Amino acid sequence: YVPVARPKELGDAILKAFSKTALTGKIRIAREGINCTAAGDVDTIDAFVAYMTSIKELGLEDKCGDDDFWKRELGCAHAFATLSVRVVDEIVPFGARELDPNTVSEECVDALTPEAWHAALKQMQTLGVNSGTSLLDVRNFYESRI
Repeated sequence: YVPVARPKELGDAILKAFSKTALTGKIRIAREGINCTAAGDVDTIDAFVAYMTSIKELGLEDKCGDDDFWKRELGCAHAFATLSVRVVDEIVPFGARELDPNTVSEECVDALTPEAWHAALKQMQTLGVNSGTSLLDVRNFYESRI
């Protein structure tokens, strides 16, 4: 999540820069950030990362070589038929307009091991519905099956 002041302009610029390249994938842009899954050969992905990190507004200059940030994986460069870039109201649609999608939390939390996650869920179950804690599962169907 990085604030994007002009999502449409960014989307148009990405399409202009990469629509005639080997880059494929789905890029969703909203005011609160970008969700991107891209595929292509190594050179094309390198060019895309360099392009995105060159956009000063995004503040990603120090992320160019950060594979943990970009989550590069070897795989099929043909996972997507085309490059789709869309501007959306929300990256993760809550469908609740009372939530301000432009509010980005800078709060950091520790990652949990599967065992610690299970223990936390058990604790929530023990505390019941009045625990003051809510769990929002944002996995898609495929992720939840795994």
